[in-house]
Amino acid sequence: MKNKFLLTAALVLGSISMANAQGYVPGFGGKHNCVKTDFNCGWFLNEFSHIDGSDKRGMFGFGGSITYEHVFKPGIGVGVSAIMDNGNDGNVFTYFVGPSFVYAGTHGNWVIDCSAGLGEGGLKYDLARGDRADSGGFGFFLQVEAQRHISKHFGIAVGFRLLGSGVMDVEYEDDYYITPGLATARFTIGPRFYF
Repeated sequence: MKNKFLLTAALVLGSISMANAQGYVPGFGGKHNCVKTDFNCGWFLNEFSHIDGSDKRGMFGFGGSITYEHVFKPGIGVGVSAIMDNGNDGNVFTYFVGPSFVYAGTHGNWVIDCSAGLGEGGLKYDLARGDRADSGGFGFFLQVEAQRHISKHFGIAVGFRLLGSGVMDVEYEDDYYITPGLATARFTIGPRFYF
């Protein structure tokens, strides 16, 4: 997980360096507000161990998110996000809700957007016997993306996001044991609305 964190940090720093290049315009092409909706796919980085001795590592899954961002004139801004990452067996997902720090700027028809959030993170787990277990705590995410302007108020983006949660050990009889520090690595794609 440390290597993935360092890779994401390098991508963010590289994007900030690109933003200092000639032709940089702070904000979203002169606009300073953006609503982002995303579809994502990727992997849980934790091991899911079953009482019968089997385990799952790198569980694949899908998810979605919605974010509002406001970028001030220097290219630095704030946002608020709601993110949900699901597991492929349909009964495990992690979530994040909270504010974020944003750095965004336009290069021609492209926007480089880097964000880091800190807030409430957690796990929801539908147990095999029909109960639901919730475990919440500290959460964070790091995301870098490239947005392509299609029109004055609309664009599409692709990116990469690492989401983590300080969820404690979760263990249930006859179900899965999940290691602490739940995290997901996801590729994201979705529309962007500028105003």
